[in-house]
Amino acid sequence: MEKDKKEDEKVAIVETIDKQTLYNEIKNNKIANEQSEKFVRAIFENYFLDNDNINFLQKNGYNFFSFFDDELCFCLSEKKYEDCCKLKLINIVDKTYKTYEEILHKPEEYEKYLLSTFESFKNTFLKLAKLEKCNYPNCSEYANENRLYEINFDKKNLLSTNRLNPFDNIFKMGEDFFKKVSNENFKFYGLCNNHFNELRLITINSKTSDQEIIKIHIIALLYKTFIGKVQLECLKEEFRKYFNSISDEDYKALFVFRIKKLSSLVKSLLENLKIYKTNFLENKDLKIIKLELETNKNMKLFDLMYPQVCPEDFSLVNSINNIFVPERVATINIANTDEISLTTIVYNKKDERLEKFFNQYLKILENKEKFIEAFVSNCALILSDNILFDKSFYDKLENENKLLYSALNKFRFENPNMGQEYLKMKFFAGFNKGNNFF
Repeated sequence: MEKDKKEDEKVAIVETIDKQTLYNEIKNNKIANEQSEKFVRAIFENYFLDNDNINFLQKNGYNFFSFFDDELCFCLSEKKYEDCCKLKLINIVDKTYKTYEEILHKPEEYEKYLLSTFESFKNTFLKLAKLEKCNYPNCSEYANENRLYEINFDKKNLLSTNRLNPFDNIFKMGEDFFKKVSNENFKFYGLCNNHFNELRLITINSKTSDQEIIKIHIIALLYKTFIGKVQLECLKEEFRKYFNSISDEDYKALFVFRIKKLSSLVKSLLENLKIYKTNFLENKDLKIIKLELETNKNMKLFDLMYPQVCPEDFSLVNSINNIFVPERVATINIANTDEISLTTIVYNKKDERLEKFFNQYLKILENKEKFIEAFVSNCALILSDNILFDKSFYDKLENENKLLYSALNKFRFENPNMGQEYLKMKFFAGFNKGNNFF
C-alpha cells in the first residue's frame, strides 16, 4: 500500500512538473507570438520593406516568393491555389523561355519580350472585352468600348508617359518619357453604350452635383480595373505555361512576387470599385474634395491617385513593395473651363489612412492658393500615372525640367523611408511649393 502511495506521488509530481513545463512553454510562446505580432505591426507601417523586414515577415507566415497550397489563388478565382492554377501548370520544359527579370538588361531580348507581351495583351484585352458586363448598377448588358478622356488625341497634341503596352516598364534615368498619345491609349470596357453616353455627357464645373461627380469619377476606376484584369490574366497564362520552364529558383521567386503584387493591386481596385458602385446612386461613404483655381490649359488629368505618406505624422498610406498592404486609391479629375480649373478628388472616407492623408494636407493648404496649385500639380505628376501635358507648354520647358518631371512621374528613392518620401514631396517635388503647372 505504501509502495503504491509513493508511486502515485511520483506520478503526481511528474504530472505537475510536466504541466508547469508546458505552461511555461505556452507562456513563453505567447510572449514570443505577442512580440512577433508587435514587430509585424511595426513592419507593416514601413513605406519600404528592406531584406530584413521581408525575411522576418516570411518567417511569420507572410509568403512573398512562393505560393502556399491552401492560400487563395492569385488569379482571384476564390479557389485555393492547389485547386486552381497549380493544377494547370504545364510540365513541359521550354528552354527558350526567359522571364521578364532575366532579360531586363538585354536590349535585343527585351524587344522580343515586348512584341510577345503586347500580342498577348491585345488578344487578352479582346477576350475579356467580350466577357465584361456593364458596371452601372442593375444593368445586365455587356460592356462596349469606352474611353477615359473625351478627347480626340489624333487631333490634339498631348503628351503622356502612358504606353500602349503596360508591360513595357523600363524607364531609364535621364530620359524624357513624355510622348504623344493617340486614341488607342485610353480604351477600355466597363459600361454599355447607353450608360457610358449618360456619364460622359456630365460636365464637371462649379454647378455639378456631388452625385454627378461620383458618377463621372467611376470611369477612371473602371479604366484602371479593366487594364489591371487584362494584365493579371496575361500573367496567369504565362505562369501556367512557363513556370516549370524556369530553372533558376531566384527568377522563380521574382516572378511569383511580381504576380502577387499585381494580384494585390487588382484585388484592391475591385474592392474600391465595389464601394463606388454601392454609393453610385446614393452616396454615404465617399468624400468629395473640390479645389477651384484659375483656368489652366497646360495639363489635364483623369486618373487614380495613390497617396503615399501623411504630411504631419509621416504615417503610411501605401507601401512600395509590401504586397500584403492593400492599395489605397482616390480618383482625381482636373476639369478646365474658360473661367476656372476645378480639381475634384473622391475617396472612401471610411478608410482611416486616406482620411488622415487628405485632412492633414487640407489643413496645410487652407486659404493658400499657390500651395493648392502646387499640391494639385504634384498629385497629378507624382501620385498619378496619366497626366497629360499640352505639347506647346511642354516644348517650352528646359530639358532638365523635362527629365525632372519624367523622373518624378516614374521613380522613387531606391530604399526610401517615410521621411525621405515626404521630403521629396514637400521640398524636392514641392507638394505645397515648387512644381506649378497653373
